[in-house]
Amino acid sequence: MREYTKAWVSSSLLYLINLAGYTLMQSEGDVPLSLFRSVFTNILCLYSILAIFRASCLVDNIPIKKFWNRYPLLLILCGLLLGALQIPAMIVALPFYAYELLLIAASAYTIAWKWRLPILWKSGYFLLFSACGLCQIYSNFLMLSEISLLMIGVNVLFLLILNFSYAILYQKFLTINQSIRNDYLSILAEKAVDIIFYYTLRPYPRFTFISPSVENITGYKQSDFYRNPKLHLELTHEQDRQIISKAFSSEADAINKNYARWQRSDSEFIYLEFHNTPIFSGDELIAIEGILRDITDRKIAEQEMIDSKKSKQLLLSYISHELKTPITYIVGYAEALQNNLFADDEERRSAIDLIFSKAVFLQNLVEDLFQLSKMESNQFSFEFMQTKVYALYREIAEKHKNELAGTRIKYLCQVDDGLKDERFEVLVDRKRIQQVFSNLFSNAIDHTPEGGMISLKCSLDDRKESVVIQVADSGSGIAEEDLPYIFKAFYRGKHTGERAKSGSGLGLSLSRQIMQAHKGNIEARSTKGKGSSFTVTLPLYREEVQR
Repeated sequence: MREYTKAWVSSSLLYLINLAGYTLMQSEGDVPLSLFRSVFTNILCLYSILAIFRASCLVDNIPIKKFWNRYPLLLILCGLLLGALQIPAMIVALPFYAYELLLIAASAYTIAWKWRLPILWKSGYFLLFSACGLCQIYSNFLMLSEISLLMIGVNVLFLLILNFSYAILYQKFLTINQSIRNDYLSILAEKAVDIIFYYTLRPYPRFTFISPSVENITGYKQSDFYRNPKLHLELTHEQDRQIISKAFSSEADAINKNYARWQRSDSEFIYLEFHNTPIFSGDELIAIEGILRDITDRKIAEQEMIDSKKSKQLLLSYISHELKTPITYIVGYAEALQNNLFADDEERRSAIDLIFSKAVFLQNLVEDLFQLSKMESNQFSFEFMQTKVYALYREIAEKHKNELAGTRIKYLCQVDDGLKDERFEVLVDRKRIQQVFSNLFSNAIDHTPEGGMISLKCSLDDRKESVVIQVADSGSGIAEEDLPYIFKAFYRGKHTGERAKSGSGLGLSLSRQIMQAHKGNIEARSTKGKGSSFTVTLPLYREEVQR
């Protein structure tokens, strides 16, 4: 409204100074007074019309170029110079009139092409602004020779109308801008990925707005939060409830960043980053606005990094432990051999056998670690080849039949007759698959007592898309608390039998890595004291028909 006030004040001063100047000139007849009246009348008229032009631009936030403010200074200097040379007032006023007409044209262009108003509004203000500007120029022209009270009255009337219309126009554009801003904020909130909310505390606590994204994040609809003002507290994990309860109360402080856990409609907990801003009316807190951002993936990644770091530290401790015992045996017995501390050849032979077994254990441990590290870094190479399912089964069965021949453990082999059809094939690295089953049979033998049974069963899955090979035993089984962790490196459960403690703890971890490389899977089931079964699944190979 400042520009409109300028236009009103400068136009009013124009007529007052014209009136005073003309009176002085009539009473004294002095040329300097006439010059004073001519120059300052044109300056006031110029800035009056310039104020109208600026108002037409600023009312809708249209940028104004610097030319419009700088050029009048040049006109004023030129007018003063011409006046000092006693050039007739009409000639002094011509550049002012030209520039004022240009301002009126610029105002008309701004109204017609820049304003965001209906055509009727623009047409009315186009005529009003043009009439006011032209009227001021015309009255200024007439006042160079005589003062007309009628002209002054007409100008005052135009200025009153103009000033009143400024107020209406200003309010109209405020309404338009507010509507645009509300539409923009509404669209922004509706399309936001994060949860945007407005929680009113007066007259009673409730959500007056919560964005639709709440359904994607929590599984609950907007209407659920509107119906139940305390739903956000019910969803919050009990350990985080105090933070959220305070943030949505009259004791709320501004929270730039905090974390809380909410329970989704499917009972899964998610992590939310919480930002809020208290809204005050005077000194009274009346509402809370804020944002809830789903950071579950980030929290999971952070936890995985922590777990990975712990796993690496645990891995190093396991390796140092696994190396320490066999190396101690090897060094001790080698030193005893070197110093001839054994009484006879039989003791020396036993010592050499022990050193050899521990050296082989170390060799196998180093080889397993090497393979595991290469697999985890995707640097391990496989030699895949098409293999008949029945041929692979026979190879596995025959190899381990020989291993069990010297034990008192029964061995049972079963295969679906349909798999004897040679059209069933798998794409495998046979050496690595044999390594998987060697680990499974080795564990089964270690845990199965004499008189027990180990079985090998081969069949198709229900969809006939994969071949399923199962190794089961009637041994000591795996404790329920150990079962979820048996495929982790170096894991040997607290309740593992003594005979199993001679292994490195890497066999099952390597087996899972190998099966994942084959796009297959390995699973375990067990009951403590009743035995275990390990199921290996391999996808059938289907050669694509080229068209």
